[in-house]
Amino acid sequence: MKKPANFGKKLELKGLKRKMNRLAKKVGFYVFLFLLFFTTFAIRAEAYTYYMSLPKGKYSIYYNWTGGYAVGYNVTQGYAQNLPISVDYSSASVTVPDDGCTWKISGFVMGSIEDSLDGTYEPVYQTFSTTVTTSGTFSGYSPKTATDAANVAATNAQNAYNAANSAAINAQNAYNAANTAKSSADTAASRVWDSSEGKSAATLAKEARDKANEAITAVNNMQTIITDIKNTVTTDNVPPSVEVKTLSGATATSGSSIRLVIAASDNKSANLNYNVNGGAYSPLPADGKVSVPLTSPGPNTIVIGVQDQAGNVATKAITIWKL
Repeated sequence: MKKPANFGKKLELKGLKRKMNRLAKKVGFYVFLFLLFFTTFAIRAEAYTYYMSLPKGKYSIYYNWTGGYAVGYNVTQGYAQNLPISVDYSSASVTVPDDGCTWKISGFVMGSIEDSLDGTYEPVYQTFSTTVTTSGTFSGYSPKTATDAANVAATNAQNAYNAANSAAINAQNAYNAANTAKSSADTAASRVWDSSEGKSAATLAKEARDKANEAITAVNNMQTIITDIKNTVTTDNVPPSVEVKTLSGATATSGSSIRLVIAASDNKSANLNYNVNGGAYSPLPADGKVSVPLTSPGPNTIVIGVQDQAGNVATKAITIWKL
């Protein structure tokens, strides 16, 4: 079959159109990369990017990749979430939180394949699956952090319960000793004089009764304390309420530390402890004012933890820029 006289010119124009489209996509891709870098640096610096190559085609075959979908499962912390994916004409990239966790990533990239000789288009998909481990640090809540906190609370509760039972045994022994002392006092009351003590029986009996009554009072006070401990262990599972702000109200500083005000309250505990970024706990000052270090330029996320006497923990994060 004879080709039309302008067949070659049509192919040439078609090829030029494809080149212009690819050039426009490439320019748009670099603009996208610039915006992605700017917003990532300005809003959230903690990001890890996984890259993959896509088929580009050859001869008369061209691939046109238009989008995709990615999901990640955080193996370390035990939760899943959708992940941002960017697609170029020959590559794709998936952004993963840089939280020091292991992520299983999977998804697909979609587009079309064109045969320039016969002008046909067909949909095309390419799946991917990989596992990555980022180098950052995790902060916030997850099934794992909740489980760890519950295990710590359960251990503290069991220890307090054991201490209460031990105190109850000691109290019973003291109560028995007090009753024995009271019986001895009653016996002594029947005697007229104790030559070894140089006191009358009445005086000895009174002293013995006084000591016995003091012992019984101490036992009753101990029983009240034991009851309070058991009530606290079995009923207090509410974490404290926490708010954090800077003393000056500013969220940026050129110094190596900054003063914070921790406003915390609890439904039962009067004395609270706090820590900074998961460190050791210290008593929370009455005015809530503490000083925390700023380790690196740029955004520093500071996580304040507050713990009540029952082991319940609440956290609050604040981001401070070090200039």
